[in-house]
Amino acid sequence: AIAAVAAMVASAVLLYTAYAVGKWTLKAFGLIGGK
Repeated sequence: AIAAVAAMVASAVLLYTAYAVGKWTLKAFGLIGGK
């Protein structure tokens, strides 16, 4: 049970990190495209 919870937490962190990085990358590309 502990391993399952740990796996869920790890996947949630990975998903959130990927989402944040993707959003920041799109923002950076938008700034570059704006110039």
